[in-house]
Amino acid sequence: MSWYAQSKYLSEIEVIDHSEQMQWMILRPTAVYGPGDKELKPFFQTMHRGLLPVVGELNNRFGLIHVYDLVAAIQVWLASNISINGVFELDDGTPGGYSYQSLAILAQQVRGRPVHCIPIPNLLIQSIALSNLWLARLLHYSPMLTPGKVNELQHSDWVCDNAPLIRVLPAWQPSIRLQDVLSEVI
Repeated sequence: MSWYAQSKYLSEIEVIDHSEQMQWMILRPTAVYGPGDKELKPFFQTMHRGLLPVVGELNNRFGLIHVYDLVAAIQVWLASNISINGVFELDDGTPGGYSYQSLAILAQQVRGRPVHCIPIPNLLIQSIALSNLWLARLLHYSPMLTPGKVNELQHSDWVCDNAPLIRVLPAWQPSIRLQDVLSEVI
């Protein structure tokens, strides 16, 4: 889908190919948000203003995870006394994940005012991403919105299954739900 996803995949292959030399675990978190977040913060701030930009289909599904839950999973793995090698997905455990519509409803509850889903036409978002990529090359910065990122954002299902990770790390459970911290985030 993107050069970023490809680089992550190739890195995973390198780890797995050398797995006899070390203990390893690959975690594939969904979109991570929380303190220090730069990618999702503008998205949440736009929701605070009553708009929810939709890249892709309105009913696309995605998972989210708070950075503290991700760190907790890493800490539990590091503290475990058993050898656990594997690739695991993780999110906040919301059944079925989120859709843009469910996210708008959560944001409306926090704001006390309507949040409107605004579909971004594919041609427009791809043009913005391509322009951003060229500007980044010209001005020497690392772009967040690229054509590859748009491909990722348009994917229909980014929902994870925590069950395999919880089976090997029963001491870890996601504890932060978006609805509980959305007011802080936005």
